[in-house]
Amino acid sequence: FGEFRVWRGDTPIGPKEWGGQKPRSLLKLLLTRPGHIFSRDAILEALWPSVLPESAERSLRVTVSLLRRALEPKLERGSDSRYILSKRPGYLFDRGSDCAIDAWKLEEHQKSAEAAWKAGELDEAIGECRAALDLARGEFLAEDPYADWAMEARQEWRERQLSVLSLLSECFAQKGRYTEAIEACEDALALEKYSEELHRRLMLYRYCSGEQGLALSAYRKYAKALEEQLNAVPSPQP
Repeated sequence: FGEFRVWRGDTPIGPKEWGGQKPRSLLKLLLTRPGHIFSRDAILEALWPSVLPESAERSLRVTVSLLRRALEPKLERGSDSRYILSKRPGYLFDRGSDCAIDAWKLEEHQKSAEAAWKAGELDEAIGECRAALDLARGEFLAEDPYADWAMEARQEWRERQLSVLSLLSECFAQKGRYTEAIEACEDALALEKYSEELHRRLMLYRYCSGEQGLALSAYRKYAKALEEQLNAVPSPQP
């Protein structure tokens, strides 16, 4: 999230050590889907979309070598990398390697929050949600705003943030902490402003907090936005 930075221990990897932008881009791509094997064709399409296949294949081999060397400067020629693994039909970043990645930590906190909520441990769920959201500082892959592969990954992680915020608002509401539930709901709406479910929750939380006037105002504002922007109306309450 935010600026893409990588450390070896306490030492950040400097620009010259990467050997160019492609090793960084390849690492970003592999990290978007933990443990997933990206085929060579998928990598070439993402990073070298307009290059002839034979030339792109050579570039990929060089890029993989540069990336492994950037992450492990002492890696001997021909030795296996601890991080960038070759596995048919392509490459992956080893999910079990000794490293810490903000996006992966967010995913772990999300799963823990969902498990705690299902078990009725609301305080634990709230803590896990907050820990997840603390990691989501800045846009996901902000340095790659227009790359197709980054845009797809960005949407997936935005949906994770939405899910965490939605769960957080529900946990607060179940504890009767409606002011905090409203705040979490509004944060979620900042990411997905046309979500009908979120707007209904916001209205419910405002009503339960004694803000009936604001609940009605929120409904009218949402209905107006739907009409003006999407030429639609809210669905009838079941």
